[in-house]
Amino acid sequence: MRNLISLLTLSGILLFGAVPSNATPIKVDLKKLLDQAENVRPYEYMPARVGWNGPEKAPISAAPAVRLADAETRQWLVKLAIPDPKMLMAFAAAIVGLRIIRRTRETRIGGPATA
Repeated sequence: MRNLISLLTLSGILLFGAVPSNATPIKVDLKKLLDQAENVRPYEYMPARVGWNGPEKAPISAAPAVRLADAETRQWLVKLAIPDPKMLMAFAAAIVGLRIIRRTRETRIGGPATA
């Protein structure tokens, strides 16, 4: 059954891949492209006004908030680094279960039961 599905999938890909497509061809007009590139207005940069009229607002001390955010970030990273024991047990159970299934299939078929 698996071989039949693989064969059908491969033949479908090969058949549909050989069908010609109806893409719109792109006709490049070099003269038009060059005219557009020459007529583009360059961007005008506005001068910076930082500090011309003094500071806009009074400076705010943000050091305690930054320290709190750093501590929260560290705690979050530590929580991410330590794996969840339930997930570790789930992965271990899945691995052991798959090995048991493979071993029982091999012994039922009559093949060698390797460890």
